Amino acid sequence: MSACTHKTTNYNFENASAVKVDESKLVLTRFPVQLEEINDSIVAAINSYKTVSLYNIFSGKNVANFSLININFDSLIQQTFQKKYEGERKYNYNKGAVAGLAGMGEKTGLFQYIHNKFYICVSVLSEVSYLHDSTELLKLNENEKIKQFKKTHKEVNVRITDYVNFLFVTDDKFNLQEVIPLYTPPLFKNNNYYPIYERAFYVDGNDLHVFLLKTNEPYETVRSKKDVSSYYTAVINLEDETKTHFTLNNDAIDYSGFSYDDYLGSATKFYNKNNALLFFNGKEICEVKSGKKVFSRKNLKANEWVNSFYVNEVDHKIVLVDYEKDKKKTPTEFEEHYAIDSLNTARIRIFDTKNLQWIVEKKLPLTFHFPFLVTKNKIIYLDKDKQSYYFNCIKYNEEN
Repeated sequence: MSACTHKTTNYNFENASAVKVDESKLVLTRFPVQLEEINDSIVAAINSYKTVSLYNIFSGKNVANFSLININFDSLIQQTFQKKYEGERKYNYNKGAVAGLAGMGEKTGLFQYIHNKFYICVSVLSEVSYLHDSTELLKLNENEKIKQFKKTHKEVNVRITDYVNFLFVTDDKFNLQEVIPLYTPPLFKNNNYYPIYERAFYVDGNDLHVFLLKTNEPYETVRSKKDVSSYYTAVINLEDETKTHFTLNNDAIDYSGFSYDDYLGSATKFYNKNNALLFFNGKEICEVKSGKKVFSRKNLKANEWVNSFYVNEVDHKIVLVDYEKDKKKTPTEFEEHYAIDSLNTARIRIFDTKNLQWIVEKKLPLTFHFPFLVTKNKIIYLDKDKQSYYFNCIKYNEEN
């Protein structure tokens, strides 16, 4: 397909070229939940929460796949979580039980590619009995539903079904090198936080940067306070969990006005740019170490969100795909409770970080599907018809 050019200010945007996705090795059943650039022609995508796949965006060819199918999770859990908590907890992985959970009993939620390695977060549902874990037993005994249940039953044996998490480390061809169990550090337990690995994580040597959720209060209560003591990210030391520490709070990254759906559904990412780790929450970008703002939500409308971006430090530009959401006129009870809005406008925009102004805007058709991937010279996303999926690539460049 020959590419036409759409000119906006001093940037050229080629019309999207569609390339059919090769499904000879892996049949796609839904749009990917993550899309990342490996090099100029190869991208990695998570398919159906089960497989991380490599594709050539110019030919559509499926180059390689990482799958959960042949992993013995029962043995893995016994050798890691059961061994660590022996005498305190009992883990029971039932493959037959998790098989009936719409494929979500074992899932690949997120991955990171850096230094020719993949770090793939895998979550597995396991039944847990807290035999002599005093901290967890105390939490269960304070649960109002369990209290009421104990009033009518002499003996109560509480078993919880929860996810245990692992990092699978592979080379760039998906050859397995290491499996790292992700235990919840005491700092999180003592302060009522839980890491949501499938939302955002970043491995930097022995440091694992994670995204947090407060667990002891309703979300609406915690976030409406705009309390600077509430943290959103932390660093887990993979060799010494006592070195775990919190990083970003409201002083650095603004979550005010986020609904529960916004907090767990908006685009969120750790992003390394020239050895400076950035964090993005759907509206703002800041440096993790210093808390310095790279992009402020003041540059967006109240109902405007960013899905993907690329920081060009040399030219002092941020290229991004953003969209607007409007309140639904007749929301369902579920939509009203979780503040789920309707998609209104989507576009490619370029922000001048030196002069703090928008310089380019190109509207996108509302027939697209998230996620987008913005790179230094193109914007990539997937589309489909009744038979096939397609890679769409919009190339862009600045005129000399």
